[in-house]
Amino acid sequence: MKQMEIHNLGNDISLGVEVHGGIAVVSFLTGLEPGALSGLGAFIKKNVLGTYGVLVLDLSSLSYISSMALGFLLETYKEAERQGARMSLVSGSRNLDDIFSVTNLDRVLTIHPSLEAALEPAAPSGTSEGAKPLLFDMKLEIGPVPYFVKVVRETILMSVRENYEITAADEMDIALCVGEAVNNSIKHGYRKHELTGKVYVWTLFFEDRVVIAIEDFGAGFDEAAVVNAAMKASSNLTSESGRGIFLMNTLMDEAVHRSQIMNSSVAILVKMARLRENSPIMQ
Repeated sequence: MKQMEIHNLGNDISLGVEVHGGIAVVSFLTGLEPGALSGLGAFIKKNVLGTYGVLVLDLSSLSYISSMALGFLLETYKEAERQGARMSLVSGSRNLDDIFSVTNLDRVLTIHPSLEAALEPAAPSGTSEGAKPLLFDMKLEIGPVPYFVKVVRETILMSVRENYEITAADEMDIALCVGEAVNNSIKHGYRKHELTGKVYVWTLFFEDRVVIAIEDFGAGFDEAAVVNAAMKASSNLTSESGRGIFLMNTLMDEAVHRSQIMNSSVAILVKMARLRENSPIMQ
């Protein structure tokens, strides 16, 4: 085993690279903050994937992961494939496991419970066995302006209608829940007059489901308080507090809400749907 090398990439961004018998293990020592992802990706592409055939990204020190970081992991996986390398992840966190599960990325990426498991000689890497392929993903970035709620909602609905056999009721569920989630980011994430903030919407199209992640990097929220508010809203839909979360939890097939106070929050929504035979994304 080669001793871990610490690489400082500037702007308080650093990572560690440790080599175990030809397997490169990358640890994100300063996390996966959105502003760091570009530099981390460039370093891994140039200095790791070009040298080692097997890459393990160790996320065991993380308790939270943003949708932008998930996108970074997916892009790194694709880059590894392009270079003929194999990639897997180490999670080690129930919170991260839940996020990978609800986004269906645990069916795309190989995820190990520990570094020891990842380094086992027979440990798999690359695409998970029985994986449901990710067919396409779409990223939208908007300012925290209420007008854009409609833009995001209609853009996603158009893509879903064109590619999936979906009922009118399911369309209404998606429209309502996406609108609630984006509006929450605008209204509660950035409060008033924070027009420099951004709301990020990442939609993943699988064979059997659509996954939509809505994220902001604003005020965040207390997860326990939100759960309590949603429970109260279940018996009083006229209540403003918690109603949107309750509707998302009720109308979508799956919904997960995660946050870091004064940092970020993400809502991940899942609707099961059957892909059309003539789906444009399959052309």
